[in-house]
Amino acid sequence: MNIIMAIPWEDHVKYRKYINLLSLNNIYFLDQCSFTLYYEFTFDYVMEHIFEFQKVYDLLEDDLSKKFMTAFLNSSISSDSSYFLKNNYTVDNDYFQKDIMKLEDNEVFVDCGACDGSTVKEFIENMKKNKVKYSKIFALEPDNNNFISLKKEFEDNSSIICINKAAYSEKSKFKMEGERESSTLVKVFDDLSNLKDAYSDNIVHADTLDNIVKDEKVTFLAMDVEGSELEALKGAADIIKKYKPKLAISAYHKKEDLYTLILYIKKICPEYKIYMRALVPTCFDFTIFAII
Repeated sequence: MNIIMAIPWEDHVKYRKYINLLSLNNIYFLDQCSFTLYYEFTFDYVMEHIFEFQKVYDLLEDDLSKKFMTAFLNSSISSDSSYFLKNNYTVDNDYFQKDIMKLEDNEVFVDCGACDGSTVKEFIENMKKNKVKYSKIFALEPDNNNFISLKKEFEDNSSIICINKAAYSEKSKFKMEGERESSTLVKVFDDLSNLKDAYSDNIVHADTLDNIVKDEKVTFLAMDVEGSELEALKGAADIIKKYKPKLAISAYHKKEDLYTLILYIKKICPEYKIYMRALVPTCFDFTIFAII
């Protein structure tokens, strides 16, 4: 008999403990990704791009990254998050992985997709734990409502610069679609058919990081921009080539993210060492880390 459990990822560990006590087999966990992000992520898709996946696998710096990548592929294909859980993969639930990232004095941190500032606060807390001080923080958030909350959160800290823009590969305009915490960018073209959209309340402006923070020596760059990561990286190519900042890039919004992002990073800066970690025990929040 097969048992399928459709429960939130945060309950997987709790229920798996009881399942193990009962010695039940053939238990499958469905998480949200099976209904949203990865409905096209099939075995056939993996085989069609096996060269790219193999190339990325061979580029990974440690065995744990390779285990995470294998679990990610199996979980995405099968919609069964137990591939993460059964191997007891545990990591810190943030971008500041102690076994990868070393935070140092005078960090200049850029957070793309800052939302309500939670990652910025985690960065500050981790800097305190490491007894080092940051120099400056740039928090980019394109959603107008999120930006109001973000700016209010840090209004008394002059070292944190909140910017109401999206990071992208060119200067452009977009409209936001979707929920506030996971909204995506839809490009607005400058023609008469989009004249009404151009004056909508949900229009946001985008620019390259090379333009936005061009005079700053960026040391740490984090991106969770709902599928625009590759375009945002293209817009940060000069910064990455020149300063080689630590990178923490979300790699789960598009099925091709797992290889396109890494191959692009290695293309513009071959010296980077590449790691992968799952910040939660599902295919959500799967993150690429790159360091020199």
